[in-house]
Amino acid sequence: MAIASIEVLESEFERFLDAMGIAGEDFLKGDTLDEFLSIKESILHPMSNGRLTINQSGEPCLVVRAGTEDEETLTFAETDGASLMSRKKGNKNVDEVTIAYGLAASMTGKNISFFANLQMRDVKVCLNLVKLFLA
Repeated sequence: MAIASIEVLESEFERFLDAMGIAGEDFLKGDTLDEFLSIKESILHPMSNGRLTINQSGEPCLVVRAGTEDEETLTFAETDGASLMSRKKGNKNVDEVTIAYGLAASMTGKNISFFANLQMRDVKVCLNLVKLFLA
């Protein structure tokens, strides 16, 4: 059951995009728009059940469970380009998932290994948030 109407959820999603300077669907076309809409849907779902909220600064906050640990809230703060560059430096064979985990770690202040212990539903949301930051 949704904790808010779809209109409220979409408004919060748009507030997040605006706060982080991310182009919304009005600026996208073709395959890029299709991927964006898929990511948007994957983010609206945890918003609808309260696992993902947008704080006063427009940052997404996701309630996750790592392994058998208690739930905790991850706040995805905007990061800088240096965190992306540092993931590639010296290793040309780094895969996209490792880079995404590294960026998620940089945004949340967690170690990369933390994300390996998350439930898959949480991993998907984390990776899709990273994709939006890179859009």
